[in-house]
Amino acid sequence: MNIHFVKTHSDAVTPSTAYRGDAGFDLASVESCMIPPGGISTVSTGIAMAMPDNLWCHILPRSSTLRRYNLLVVPAVIDSGYRGELYLQVANLGVAPIIVSKGVRLAQCVFHEIPNISWSEVRELPGSDRGTKGFGSSGE
Repeated sequence: MNIHFVKTHSDAVTPSTAYRGDAGFDLASVESCMIPPGGISTVSTGIAMAMPDNLWCHILPRSSTLRRYNLLVVPAVIDSGYRGELYLQVANLGVAPIIVSKGVRLAQCVFHEIPNISWSEVRELPGSDRGTKGFGSSGE
């Protein structure tokens, strides 16, 4: 499957995987920025894309982003019809300002197929073992 994309900034890094079979395509910062302690910043990737109608993209943090930089990338859903630049919302969980350098891979784009779903209103739902048991119902 081919994803068409444009670089909206000359320094944008083409999304890529490190290894064959990787689920996420890394997204990098296109510019340097400072994120204050406890703050959230919008980080530009310089990438816009066009997905087929049967896909959506889940923006997720890379596993090393929190461990290495003490930064949390806020997950996001990108719908197939969106054609704008991909931005990352990044929170600094630390007590010191963090400088994000241009080209740092902070997030990953994971593609998912959109299932063909329809909703049917019914008078009553079928039973299940769990029923209406919610948060904490399976124990600690």
